[in-house]
Amino acid sequence: MKLKFYNAAELDAKMKATVHSSGKLGFSIEANRILNLKDIKSVEIGTNEEDTMDFNLYMILHYEVKPGAFKLIKVGNYFNLNTKGLFDSLKVDYKNLTVIYDIVKTVYQGQEILQLIRRDIKKKNKAADKK
Repeated sequence: MKLKFYNAAELDAKMKATVHSSGKLGFSIEANRILNLKDIKSVEIGTNEEDTMDFNLYMILHYEVKPGAFKLIKVGNYFNLNTKGLFDSLKVDYKNLTVIYDIVKTVYQGQEILQLIRRDIKKKNKAADKK
């Protein structure tokens, strides 16, 4: 028998990343803590090219600056990626939608990666709310 025990603190925490109106992808404090982002220098981001209906993203974290990867930027206590060009090319409507990605660890080709599961929330129209 081989037992695997789960860390309740990791399962309870909600790792998230949100696309800001500037197109940057910002990570939650929980994601910062669990993923230990202070040690990460760059991030590769990919999509599932076999499934056009898979709107999730897939990430690999790197402890060094990897050519072609997104450089991780620290702003105060938070970390983000300059992903405006990526989201524009993927036609993600981050201006009219709040785009949130729930982050889960998964395995791809024997390597641990992160799957960012997308969910969209319609932004409220502030001008319409004032009427």
